[in-house]
Amino acid sequence: MSVTSQIKNDWKLAIDKSLSKKIIDRSNQIQIAIDFRGNEYFIHNDTGNEKTFRVTRPDGINCSVWKKGFRLRWVDSDYCIKPIVWENKL
Repeated sequence: MSVTSQIKNDWKLAIDKSLSKKIIDRSNQIQIAIDFRGNEYFIHNDTGNEKTFRVTRPDGINCSVWKKGFRLRWVDSDYCIKPIVWENKL
């Protein structure tokens, strides 16, 4: 075997090992957004751009928010989000 073919085989093996073999079925799941306080919001997937997206708060209010302030999590489609926690720590 030549050096070139050995390098190609090594790269192929390394790439195959680095790819995840686990396939996650997300057909019955939705994404929610979580803010820095832990409040959860439903995401409208068809709205927004690269910096913002629209969410629905637990009290039913729709608003547009910056993506930068939220992390996303996958949950089951029948998931109930927690009520918003309003705390003033002044």
